[in-house]
Amino acid sequence: MCFSQSKYLGIYKDSFGNKIELLANNKFRHTWQFDLSASWTNGNWLISNDTLKLEVVKINDTLKIFDKKNNTYKDSLVLAEDEIPKRINETQNTIKSLSSGGQNRVLPNTLFFLKKNKLIIVKTNGKLQTEKIKGFWGNKTYNTWYRKLEE
Repeated sequence: MCFSQSKYLGIYKDSFGNKIELLANNKFRHTWQFDLSASWTNGNWLISNDTLKLEVVKINDTLKIFDKKNNTYKDSLVLAEDEIPKRINETQNTIKSLSSGGQNRVLPNTLFFLKKNKLIIVKTNGKLQTEKIKGFWGNKTYNTWYRKLEE
């Protein structure tokens, strides 16, 4: 990472429960929280000119499944419950699905325009998302960009 990119390191938050942390090793962590629901996502980031691109990296557990027909076990990959991959059984996988939080339940946008201390979402048509969006409660509208938190 070049020195000029280090000025972008830090935590950015929006008004809708999203938080993106840009880490020094070109890794990022996105979290989302609303009421009792939550999501987390990890990955890599890259800056080119004035554009930030996020690449999601899934963390998988190995699920051990019993094949009754052949009386053997098979392995399958499933999204991990936490950031440490492990081997789990079918019961553990079922219990995990009862949680109101987990990996990649709410994915982050992956393309942003960098402007001062803001991350402005770049929509799929290439235009910036600058219009305000109505909040969950009431008629108040909010900007959709992320603001960098003061350190």
